[in-house]
Amino acid sequence: MSAIAHIARIATLWAFRENLYNGLSKTFAMTETNQSI
Repeated sequence: MSAIAHIARIATLWAFRENLYNGLSKTFAMTETNQSI
């Protein structure tokens, strides 16, 4: 059970990091586009 909880925690943190990275990438891309215009 401890191992499963540990894996679930890692998966949750990884998913959070993925979402955060994607959000930052979109924000950065939008900022770059606005600066180009």
